Amino acid sequence: MKRCFVSKKVSLIDCGSGNILSVARAFKHIEVDVQIVNSEKDIIESDRLIFPGVGAFSNVISYINKNKLFSSISNFCSSGKPFLGICLGMQVLFEESEEFGKYKGFGFIEGKISPIRNSYNNKLKIPHTNWNSLYINDKCNSQLKPFLSNGLQMYFSHSYMAIPRKNKHILAHTLYGGIEITAIVQKDNLIGCQFHPEKSGKDGLYFLKSFMDI
Repeated sequence: MKRCFVSKKVSLIDCGSGNILSVARAFKHIEVDVQIVNSEKDIIESDRLIFPGVGAFSNVISYINKNKLFSSISNFCSSGKPFLGICLGMQVLFEESEEFGKYKGFGFIEGKISPIRNSYNNKLKIPHTNWNSLYINDKCNSQLKPFLSNGLQMYFSHSYMAIPRKNKHILAHTLYGGIEITAIVQKDNLIGCQFHPEKSGKDGLYFLKSFMDI
């Protein structure tokens, strides 16, 4: 399949996350212009929006509300333009999180964020910090799917996992101690990945290139 960028620029939301510069460097490595945004105007006017995130769900949602970014991010997500949420940036797309209490997310994808250990009563080392393979869901209708294949190796680091209500929103999962962990979700123009593509070497850069191609 011929690869060509639809757009060679992206906007990264600055939500006080510690990994924003590493995500910016990854995009620059694949020759994509990066703009870091933290205002309503810049978010709405973006062509492609990236929500990178590490840390606690409640802290990020609090930061978004405090800086009055909730409505602008919601409006962008409803615009039909490509959106990518990375790790915590994927989790905020869901209805709620159980991390240190119950907190509402943006609610674009039906489902919730739950602890890996408590959800499955499985004695695994938490956080899940490891390289793991992706397994593609054939039932998910996604423009990204033609670029992906089983076995791509991605780097994960998280204690909470997404549990979508509808299987069709799971583009890929990974396995950790026999547990199926949602690795990529997609609903319309919204894509989220639990892993960190900026830390996943050539496969991670390939994933970011693929996002730029849709």
